[in-house]
Amino acid sequence: QTGIYIDRAVDFVSRNRKGPFYLQVWFNDVHDPFRPKEELLKKYTDASDNPYFQKYLAVIDELDRQIGRLLDHLDKLGLRDNTLVVLSSDNGPTAWPRYYKEKLDPPGSTNGLRGRKWSLYEGGIREPLIARWPGKIPAGAVNTNSVVCAVDLFPTFCAIAGASVPDDLDGEDFSAA
Repeated sequence: QTGIYIDRAVDFVSRNRKGPFYLQVWFNDVHDPFRPKEELLKKYTDASDNPYFQKYLAVIDELDRQIGRLLDHLDKLGLRDNTLVVLSSDNGPTAWPRYYKEKLDPPGSTNGLRGRKWSLYEGGIREPLIARWPGKIPAGAVNTNSVVCAVDLFPTFCAIAGASVPDDLDGEDFSAA
């Protein structure tokens, strides 16, 4: 499905490339149950004895390929330097009871943080936010001091675009971060 989303995103960008645009894409292939392409699944059969982890790696591989397609398209159209691209997640990895019943570790990593999806511990809510904006955000820069929440994204994007934000809106402008 990610490929279909990117096909539509590429089409949208192509049609709107002459002016400012906002595009939001929510990928769902990384959500359990994982349904990878067979050729990608074969690539990860030796990575683990856990079939769920193999499938997880295969869908992450496909997600990476598809995001690359979108970034390449932006670059091809000459939009690289004036397009802010933000990637994030909505929560930590799942921990369905079936994994434990099958005596398998759930796929995904919290990088040692306590909790997973459905938990308010950091493993369930602390997620990476990756931003690419050449000339504005230095490549490889890491900010470990700012705590940004999803509700902060809209006011941040509005500030960057020079648009006003309604007074009754939750969230803060984190464009300086």
